[in-house]
Amino acid sequence: MNASPVIGLVFSSQRNVDTVRKVLEGKPCRLVEAVFDLEDAVEPVRQIIEEQGVEVILSRRGTAYILRQLSVPVVALPDTTANQLRALKKASTMGRRIGITQIRTGECNLALCEELLGFQPEIILYSDKRSLEEGVLRAQQRGLEIIVGGDITRRAAQKCGLPFVDLHEQPEIPASFFDSIVSVVQTRRKTLKEKERYRSILDGISEGILAVDERGAIEEINPQACSMLQVNALNVIGTPVSSVFPALPLASAHERHEPLHNVTAASKQREQLIVNTIPIRVGKKPAGVVFSMQPASRILQAEERVRQAYNRGFRARYTLENFLHTSSIVESLMEQARLYAASEAGVCITGESGTGKEILAQGIHNASPRRLGPFVSLNCAAMPESLLESELFGYAEGAFTGGRRGGKIGIFELAQGGTLFLDEVGTISPSFQTRLLRVLQEKEIMRLGSNVVVPADVRIIAAANSDLWQDVAEGRLREDLYYRLHVLPLHIPPLRERKEDIPLLAAAFLQEFHAQYEAEQRPSLQLPKTFVQALQSLPWPGNVRQLRTVAERLTVVSPHGYDAAVGERLLEELRHPGLPQTAKTVMERKILTPESVREALHSCGNSKVRAAALLGISRSTLWRLCKDMN
Repeated sequence: MNASPVIGLVFSSQRNVDTVRKVLEGKPCRLVEAVFDLEDAVEPVRQIIEEQGVEVILSRRGTAYILRQLSVPVVALPDTTANQLRALKKASTMGRRIGITQIRTGECNLALCEELLGFQPEIILYSDKRSLEEGVLRAQQRGLEIIVGGDITRRAAQKCGLPFVDLHEQPEIPASFFDSIVSVVQTRRKTLKEKERYRSILDGISEGILAVDERGAIEEINPQACSMLQVNALNVIGTPVSSVFPALPLASAHERHEPLHNVTAASKQREQLIVNTIPIRVGKKPAGVVFSMQPASRILQAEERVRQAYNRGFRARYTLENFLHTSSIVESLMEQARLYAASEAGVCITGESGTGKEILAQGIHNASPRRLGPFVSLNCAAMPESLLESELFGYAEGAFTGGRRGGKIGIFELAQGGTLFLDEVGTISPSFQTRLLRVLQEKEIMRLGSNVVVPADVRIIAAANSDLWQDVAEGRLREDLYYRLHVLPLHIPPLRERKEDIPLLAAAFLQEFHAQYEAEQRPSLQLPKTFVQALQSLPWPGNVRQLRTVAERLTVVSPHGYDAAVGERLLEELRHPGLPQTAKTVMERKILTPESVREALHSCGNSKVRAAALLGISRSTLWRLCKDMN
């Protein structure tokens, strides 16, 4: 044991206390001594337990029986057969009719007494001081001559004027007795630890939880259930469950030991609750029922939040299958992502800008048990710090001047039951990091200007372009927040490290833009092998996002199929981004005459977007030219 046991020695005489103290002398324990009369022991001992931290009580059988209602185990010193025989033999020298007192849990081997001593004593059973005195008095009236028993029997015998023989005059306490006491304390400590863990779980659950025994009496109730039912736990423990749910159809389900699912029930205060029950069995024997409950209004509010989220587009469009690849490095990443999707732990995605971090986050969400819930994305870098807190947590009406009437729901609440994607999480300020860390730890939020706590049933997927550990080392990110976010890390390699994926990605993007620009009347753009190989040799600082932009540009400027000159100019620009165009390049543009504009519009099916790209001008410039032509 990590700490020595605290043992309470509770006896009705100092002699017994001294005897046990000698037996335990030198043992690793702390002793708390108390001497009380049988009837007066309960309340003082209860106080000693609370003040001294007593973990187990040692006493004689009679006192142990009285103290059994206390919160710690009570161990009775054994009344051995040898003690009984010695005491009865001594009593036989003093008279013929002998009585021995026994608490109702004790016993005396009458057959052995007859065999060894030649007589059987009269057994006087008792359960408290009064029944002991009455039993001794009646035995005396029947002709009893001598009483054998412990300290409390001594007082009853003296009151009746009967001779007394001490049962514990030569006490026998086994050497292994201390080991049994340690075992009792260890068991109690383990039970208390499990009970505390169980209570912490019950208190931390947002649902109301109520447990009843096999008779239907309430055994446990957590604070949330007390609040929903408007009851005090001390008043309802031990009462029938019908006292809090008078109209719930429990009888038949309880008898058949069948669960109830999403049953609407009214409390005594007519609060509408959604109730589920789970029968408990020990082996095949019914052992009670556990109730879980939520206010019907909370369910409706949650459904409304999800509807709002979907109406506002808070849903994931991409799956892990949309993360196109042929490379082994990305396939390994996908295997990790599928494994992480099944978990509730936070995911941290790192990678350069344009590698597809949000697509991967949406894929994880759609592969997770939360896929039916909302997917809400927030770019922390794009949000001013002054607005970030109200955007994430919402605010109550009147929280600040200019606030919306009725307040505003925050992104955390919109994401209830789903996933919240925090992009560029490394850019948030140190002051706001503290608030975010508390939300992640406590799993609850509070709107600005409100004192109502809302459970945050949200999975966090964070993303960053930079090395978050470097941010920690340089003091930009709290270390404790890093460990909260960086539970399941994923790193997306840049496109230059997965060049074998470029042909597949380019073909997919070209097909996408072919449909988007309504180019069905012409064949899909096919890129020559040499051009694709040239694409694979580029550094791609913008990664997949840059490749997608290139595919869109090719679709627009190639209405009649791949043009080698256009492709070469594009490759040159990709090799040397930001380089000013040469005079030759400018001269290669078509002269912007009304005829050339009409020709471009005709060749592009009157699409001003494609025609402007073909002419090398902006759409607004093309719009002005068309206006002048008319």
